[in-house]
Amino acid sequence: REEIAMKKNLFKHIILFTLSLNLCILLFARPAFAFSNSNIISNVETFEDGSYIIEELQIIPDNNIISPIASTKSTTAVRNSTKYNAAGQKCWTFSLTATFQYNGTTSKATAASCSYTIHQNGWSCKNKTSTCSGNTAKGSATFKYLTATSSTTIGLKCSASGAISNVNY
Repeated sequence: REEIAMKKNLFKHIILFTLSLNLCILLFARPAFAFSNSNIISNVETFEDGSYIIEELQIIPDNNIISPIASTKSTTAVRNSTKYNAAGQKCWTFSLTATFQYNGTTSKATAASCSYTIHQNGWSCKNKTSTCSGNTAKGSATFKYLTATSSTTIGLKCSASGAISNVNY
């Protein structure tokens, strides 16, 4: 009789452990898509002087998903704007990185930062700023080459469903 009670108790502990393990896996497992490559969408804008800007939007999957059933999710996007001269040489790249939270009903920009890279001697960045307002992140910079000035302002927006889009100013 004692042996049967011990077996029942052991069986209960095994069931409890198995259920707990399954619950942990369900709550803390990262979905496979979180490790996939990010999307890259490109656009080209040409100017009368023959120069052009290539813009790329890169959406970075959130690898910090705590639970697949979480109501609020986050995503990060990077928008790169690269200026080329009429000879096709890279001049500079301006980047806006923004993080958004969304829940199916609302969305908001939670962080924005900008950076730049000078690719051609003679160019310099005179100022750069980034801001968040509502569900939009915005970055601005002014570049100078000798006496010429080139300013850029780019933005990113997140919908309530987590769709990222460019905002042009």
